[in-house]
Amino acid sequence: MIAIIEITKKCNLKCRHCGIGVRGEDLSLPILLQGLTSLEDYFDDFRFVGGEPLMTPDRLEEAIAMVANWDKPISITTNGLLVKGLKKQIKKWNLYSVCLSMDGSEVSHDVQRGRAGAFESVKEAGYILAELGIRIQVSFCLTKLNYHDVEAVYKFCEQVDAEFLRIQPMVPMQEKNREILLLPHELKAVLEDYSKIRGEVDIIIPQGLCLLPHTKHCVAGEMWIYVCSDGVVMPCIYAPLPIGHIGDDPVNMLIERAQFKKPAHGCRSCDYYLSCRGGCRGGSLMYFNDINAPDPNCWIAQEKGYCQQFLAEKALQVNRI
Repeated sequence: MIAIIEITKKCNLKCRHCGIGVRGEDLSLPILLQGLTSLEDYFDDFRFVGGEPLMTPDRLEEAIAMVANWDKPISITTNGLLVKGLKKQIKKWNLYSVCLSMDGSEVSHDVQRGRAGAFESVKEAGYILAELGIRIQVSFCLTKLNYHDVEAVYKFCEQVDAEFLRIQPMVPMQEKNREILLLPHELKAVLEDYSKIRGEVDIIIPQGLCLLPHTKHCVAGEMWIYVCSDGVVMPCIYAPLPIGHIGDDPVNMLIERAQFKKPAHGCRSCDYYLSCRGGCRGGSLMYFNDINAPDPNCWIAQEKGYCQQFLAEKALQVNRI
């Protein structure tokens, strides 16, 4: 299993697709490290994210050093802006991989990331990491702003010999996200086009109906859990449901609470219901304010009217009360 650790909520960008909401203050480093020790026997892979993890390099370095003693692979996800200035530190961390967030060509990336020059920074970061011999992965958050730029990002991946390019359709976590969300039928057409891309770098595209790469259904609590910088534990970054606190609650209980064991009943009449189980539960929660609603990115739910049916049933229940 993967422990995704939000090392800090601090960030140097204001991305339009960002889903991170209100957070408490970052835990003090001693309390954070003490909490992380409880994860050693349960997780095989540790990934540090933010915010922007390189905003607090000394804090990150101490956490990396502790996990490194457990002989577990360690990765970070970064927007790339601070890689150049921290080149020496990054080199000595002996990371398994660095995942760069690149969301288009210069114009679309900078617009989506909310900062001029962000594209040039992440591009330069890729060349620096390649020079250091660090395994590079690239993540692309797919929206209306950048759907036409995947091939350009793919070419960059080939230039830096990336391990893979992962396409992640945006999950609408906040109201501001909705205006750049592709409609389900648009998303379907775009993903079908991307599946035809061929080259030296693997491209990871959601397959089937679950729009989370690598999975057939939501794997929160099965493949990973998410630890916020204030110590709150959630099933996933896309499912902001507090299930406990790092260091306070037994890890086996946190893993159990993180799993969505019941399929979303909003899709129960769908032919793919038993395998897909309703797709991304976090997207359902944030878009429809109900964990049992259909995935807002699902084109079948849109075509079959499952979303409208679910909302109608919910309204009927409210009226009965």
